[in-house]
Amino acid sequence: MAFSNFQPHFLLFTGKDYDVWALKMVTTIQAHDVWDYVHSGFLEPKDEAEERALTNAKRDERKKDKKKNA
Repeated sequence: MAFSNFQPHFLLFTGKDYDVWALKMVTTIQAHDVWDYVHSGFLEPKDEAEERALTNAKRDERKKDKKKNA
């Protein structure tokens, strides 16, 4: 049975055991395959000319990357 209202569980930092919390956060972020965006960030196009030069496939890829970065 699939649930359509799945809500991800976020680990809130309570002010205690930072090292444990941080390790759990890194593990969770890596499991969702978004660590690269958290660690390195997402590069926006420099200008409109760079954006127009992208192929449709690259535009779609950037759109997905932008969602993951959010």
